Amino acid sequence: MFTMYLLIMISLVACGTQDADPSIEEPKGDEIQLSEQTDVPYTLVTSDQSPVDIQDKVEEMKMKPSTEVITIGDRDYIIVTMGEQSTGGYEVMIHQVVEVEAEVRVWYEFKSPGQDDSVTEAFTYPYAIVEMEHSDKPIVFNEVEAEKIE
Repeated sequence: MFTMYLLIMISLVACGTQDADPSIEEPKGDEIQLSEQTDVPYTLVTSDQSPVDIQDKVEEMKMKPSTEVITIGDRDYIIVTMGEQSTGGYEVMIHQVVEVEAEVRVWYEFKSPGQDDSVTEAFTYPYAIVEMEHSDKPIVFNEVEAEKIE
């Protein structure tokens, strides 16, 4: 009886497996194509150079680290704020704006002063504003850590 049970189990297991189709090859690492990216032309602007709506938004956002995209006409304004800082010497740096198949990516960094840097002894509100042609694609923000920049 046990032998019969064992033979039935072996035949069921064997029926459930399939050999891979030898005509289908898996892609090798160097054959995998990544989506292409294109640099997006943009301009860094100051609050004074931007529309009043953008100036108001920066004022509203400046106390906390945040990101925002505002479209005015055929232009997108990308705002990155670092929040309130207790001294000067802090900076928001935009490293790159690229377009990939499904989205626009904004790479930015929050830069802090060095230990030996001379800084203003006053509260500051670092921010950056990028002006670019409007995109219907979602805009994704990526913070770059300082030690990862070459």
